[in-house]
Amino acid sequence: MDEEYLSKLSLNTPYSGNSLTYIDFLFKTLVDNFNNQNYHFASFALHQLYMTTTYISCYQIARIFPDRYKDALLMMSRHGEKRKKLLELEGPFSFAELNEADCFHLFEIIGLDESYQGKCKSLVRERNNTAHANGNIRFMDGEELFLEEADKYIHVIEELREKLHPYLLAFVGLNLSDIIDEEMNEDSLAEYLETTTMQELFLSQADIKKASKFRYDNPMINNAFKRLVASEA
Repeated sequence: MDEEYLSKLSLNTPYSGNSLTYIDFLFKTLVDNFNNQNYHFASFALHQLYMTTTYISCYQIARIFPDRYKDALLMMSRHGEKRKKLLELEGPFSFAELNEADCFHLFEIIGLDESYQGKCKSLVRERNNTAHANGNIRFMDGEELFLEEADKYIHVIEELREKLHPYLLAFVGLNLSDIIDEEMNEDSLAEYLETTTMQELFLSQADIKKASKFRYDNPMINNAFKRLVASEA
């Protein structure tokens, strides 16, 4: 498995933030099982990486569109007892309180319709059919079948992040504009991005690369992001 495909299999999970140890564990589990041809168990780690990115995306949507997020929660009437915790929004994994499929309804806020949500729910159904003790071993036919399944996850995440990125990056720029002052330079801004913004919003390496090319009003923001990209090269 080449480095480019490995990067895609990370499914846009962040490379910094409080979830890093968990994500490292999942990714190592995925790669180790793949290399040992244990594709059945590799698929479990892949699905957990997928749901991690899903929860992070829901968290980012909630931060960007707080009023629409609250309205969406009100529509989830059967989750009334969990609504308080979801409104407090302690972090991405607060969304683990919901059934996995219910999280996908929040994507309507950024314009992803039922057709897209159907793709997400299909991945959950396929995982459920594998996770239970039913006598079936998935991916018995080997690597090719597993990679076909992995491609489904990759495409679904790419579609989600492509839709979310303009809102997310504009939100980041707005927040940064509030803290930039005459004493701040590109080095100090890059440090703030790495120690604060990336941690708080669970930004991934792919997010940082997108941000470095985003059209911010203040070029210092672009340059600070470019410094982060260069430091990770």
